[in-house]
Amino acid sequence: MLGLTAWDIDGVRDDVRTYVADRLGSRHGLLLIGAPEFGSSRRRQALAVPPTEGGGHGNIGVFLVYASPKGYAAIDRELYTAESRTGGGAGCQMTGIPEDLEQATMPSLIQDMLERAVSGYVPFAWVIVGAEFREWGDVRAWLKQRNISYVSVIRNSDEVSALNGCCTRADRLINEVPPHLWRRPPIDVGTISSRQYSWTRVKIQNSQVPGREHWLLAGRAIIGQESTDYFLCYGRRSTTLNELANAASSSHLLGECLKEAKRDVGLTLFDFDSWRTWYAHTTLSMLGFAGLAGAKARMLDEDPALSPQTYEENSD
Repeated sequence: MLGLTAWDIDGVRDDVRTYVADRLGSRHGLLLIGAPEFGSSRRRQALAVPPTEGGGHGNIGVFLVYASPKGYAAIDRELYTAESRTGGGAGCQMTGIPEDLEQATMPSLIQDMLERAVSGYVPFAWVIVGAEFREWGDVRAWLKQRNISYVSVIRNSDEVSALNGCCTRADRLINEVPPHLWRRPPIDVGTISSRQYSWTRVKIQNSQVPGREHWLLAGRAIIGQESTDYFLCYGRRSTTLNELANAASSSHLLGECLKEAKRDVGLTLFDFDSWRTWYAHTTLSMLGFAGLAGAKARMLDEDPALSPQTYEENSD
């Protein structure tokens, strides 16, 4: 019934985005991109290779989440469908896919969501790109072309371009940083998450845009089991290490948001076999969760002590 009823699904999506920007909007906000699993874990494999090589792995739901000191909510969604499951072939298990979307690539879907957020005047300071998309350099290139600051999660074994033009593993480059250049954000400017790590950064490839820089950022856990997280960053040359640390340490907010949405409104729980039905269910779930987020933000305005800290505005 969700898929058959005639209503403007994308129109409701746009209304959700506008509502969230109005109720949760902040110039310090974040746009977070991620792809939770839907059903079989085999579907996740489609992210690791280009669409022309990833046939047969299934469908990936990609979400754009907005986070600010006032809360978080999903504001957009797209469905990536592996090539072998489109076009009506014998292996196609999803019906109703529009012909113009059959060959859509993962980067193009992500760029469409970001473009809608930008053109919809959603206020934000950083785009956080999840580890699922570390192989998709097209997304980072698209952000740089539009002078949008980003933090992209990578692995320790990923190669980065050093200032000398050579490519080297991220962990090897960070291992060359002397101990005195690692910093833990002070309590008055760091978020709760960022203060659980010690941070350092290394300037990497030269930027072709005046006033902008590239960095390799690393955060080393100081509580519990020792581990190091790695991030590719692009932003204003004046960006401080604390700002990068606060943005990078907030990458977990996407998972928290979608986990809460799953629990509260059923997001990602629907077993879909129709393209329109998936979009209808997901959009209505986003609408319901946005309403809850707006109500929480209103309560926070009335009494700030009611809400725990998620992402702080003060990052100087």
